[in-house]
Amino acid sequence: MQFLGYAVDIKDDLKDLVSKLPTAVKTFAERYFVVGMGGHGVAAFLDVPIAEYQTPGGQVRVPLIVLCPKAFLAGIETTLHVFAHELAHAWLDTVLPQTEDERISVEARVDALATEWGYPEPNPESGAEQ
Repeated sequence: MQFLGYAVDIKDDLKDLVSKLPTAVKTFAERYFVVGMGGHGVAAFLDVPIAEYQTPGGQVRVPLIVLCPKAFLAGIETTLHVFAHELAHAWLDTVLPQTEDERISVEARVDALATEWGYPEPNPESGAEQ
């Protein structure tokens, strides 16, 4: 994994999280760039085409997990959950591609997978912002 923006500040925590994942997921995660940057949401995973870079197979695509300030401000426990949640989205989208309707109902499944990996959604009473 490569870290950019303020994701660099927590790269050791994120590397530790990935090291504890099942082998197939760990290998999958290694291809991602993790970026801490501005935005209105909490986080997202993207597979961004870079038009300037063409290969015989098509455009070069850069897999990103973007962590926005809201995730960082809520504390490390929330940030790790958000990262695991977005990685679970990316993983499930790769192993079980879904229609848009199925994506809407997948949030509980993604949270369950993040919890299975050891990163449950923090308790709202702990002071972490949801």
